[in-house]
This record gives sequence, structure tokens and C-alpha cells, in this order.
Amino acid sequence: MGEVATREPERQRQSTALRQVTALAGAGIQFAVTAALCTAAGWWLDGRLGSSPWLLMAGGIVGAVGAFYRLYRTLIDVAASGDEPVKEE
Repeated sequence: MGEVATREPERQRQSTALRQVTALAGAGIQFAVTAALCTAAGWWLDGRLGSSPWLLMAGGIVGAVGAFYRLYRTLIDVAASGDEPVKEE
């Protein structure tokens, strides 16, 4: 019985660490996808409107700013909770 009780805190720490890693990995993927999609949208609009390269640059900047903001919020949530990010409603 004592051995099971001593293993429980270790499992809890491993579970918390795994949740933090998956939250941060998800944030990294979200960062890349957001920046890429906004840049691609700018490139597409440039092709349609003939305004090259202005919308490409604008899309890249908007995507990067949005991605950095979301990454920042995720990091703050993970640090504050010590567990996993708080879901925004």
C-alpha cells in the first residue's frame, strides 16, 4: 500500500509535464499554421488584385503578429496554471 502511495505523486508530475508539453507543441503548430495561412492569403490576394508584394507582406505581418499573440497567451496560461492552458470561451 505504501508503494502505491509513493508512486502517485510521480504519476501526477508526469501527467502534468505531459499536458504542458502537448499544450506547447500544439501552440507551436498553431503558430506555424497561422503565419503560413495569412501569408498565403496575402499572396493569393496579390495575384488576384495585382498589388504584389504589398498584400503578401501585410498578410505575413498580420499572421506573425496574430501567431505571436496566441503563442504568448498560451505560454502565460501554461505558466499560470502549472497544468494546461485555460480554454477561452
